[in-house]
Amino acid sequence: MKILQNHFYIIYYIALISYFFVSPAYSSGIFETKKIEKQREEVRVHVDQARLLELERSGSVIILGNPSIADIAMQSGKLMVITGKSFGRTNLIVLDNEKKVIYSADLTVIGSRKNVVSVYMGSARRSFTCTPNCQTTLTTGDEPSYFEAVAKTTKEKFSVSSQASSAKPEGQ
Repeated sequence: MKILQNHFYIIYYIALISYFFVSPAYSSGIFETKKIEKQREEVRVHVDQARLLELERSGSVIILGNPSIADIAMQSGKLMVITGKSFGRTNLIVLDNEKKVIYSADLTVIGSRKNVVSVYMGSARRSFTCTPNCQTTLTTGDEPSYFEAVAKTTKEKFSVSSQASSAKPEGQ
């Protein structure tokens, strides 16, 4: 009977110690996982397209897992523009001024196949956007020499456009 009584006191003291020392640790957050205000969600955007994302609270720090897949621009404290750069999957985390997570998402950039026609010559592929007339388009996975030629032409076009827009009108 005495042994049973000793076990009772041992269990009682362990419970008492646990209540006074472990409970405050739980309530202070030592054992808590970080709470995320908004549950992790899936954000999808197409390559070469933008999507607006509005946060519930103002964010001050944007963390993007792989910047080669997407670009993020904060327009205001609550409004972000996500632009798809290349195919893939990464993550997005937004922190507030106190460095607490206010938004977390998996970000997937997918290719837009709408109005895209792929022409195969053996294993070489060339892509065109047809709306309704077909024009060459830069698409990851196209034949390298074709892709490089389209990229060079596109770069030259933008260069001429930017020079024309920054030139002063004659007579000034």
